[in-house]
Amino acid sequence: MPWILAQKDTSLTRHGDCLILCTYNARTVFTNADFHALLEAAGRINYHEIALQVTKSRKADVRQLSDGTLIIRW
Repeated sequence: MPWILAQKDTSLTRHGDCLILCTYNARTVFTNADFHALLEAAGRINYHEIALQVTKSRKADVRQLSDGTLIIRW
């Protein structure tokens, strides 16, 4: 471990792979209009995954958008 302490660069930048996760309560995207508004906003932010969380669900809905975004609602 002494070699770590001897490093001259003490910056706090991240290196390697990072995951940017956005979570939304599904009640805020209950209607299709709200869901499409979320997708529109997602096009303007930097993210890797958006998780729509619900307490109850009737069925799973999996879609892949034309830009490659995978949407999974459950």
